[in-house]
Amino acid sequence: MMERQTSFIKRSLTAVGLVAAVLFNACPSEVTNVLATGQSIVLSCTRSENLTTCACKEVSAANRQVGSSTGTATLSELSNGLTVECPKTTYEFVPQESTHVCIAKESTSATLKECKATPTKNPIKDLLIQTTQTKVPEWTTTNAGGHSLILPPETFPIVDKSFFAGCLKTSSRRQRNTDV
Repeated sequence: MMERQTSFIKRSLTAVGLVAAVLFNACPSEVTNVLATGQSIVLSCTRSENLTTCACKEVSAANRQVGSSTGTATLSELSNGLTVECPKTTYEFVPQESTHVCIAKESTSATLKECKATPTKNPIKDLLIQTTQTKVPEWTTTNAGGHSLILPPETFPIVDKSFFAGCLKTSSRRQRNTDV
């Protein structure tokens, strides 16, 4: 019994989180993408209360502004939601399965294309502490067309874990990754 209390105390004092990477597919080089299409992909993440929203937007090269995005979104017991918004045309959200996330394997590079095509996906529940909950967290589609994941605070793991999801360009075979 004492060992269990110690574990609980460590959990309550430690900042625990899941690091989510949001990827989008454009071209291997942003300069190449801008020159070829006149368009650039801009990634913007904002946090409000317990939800982080990351939007991948195509903008003209002339309107592109250099931002100070950190490249990661950290989910924690206090900020337990993530929404990913993809451009409505020529992009699709990956992973396609609502109860999965993409996991980077140490021996391979992590891309959305690989996640979509191969078994580099893991059930969301495998990242979390198993509880007696009956409903497993899953991606839902928002009214704006984004994909949201909200994790119950009591299910967060004791150690940090990471996953990725994002927007895959359907009309291109190349990908440029950006962490959120």
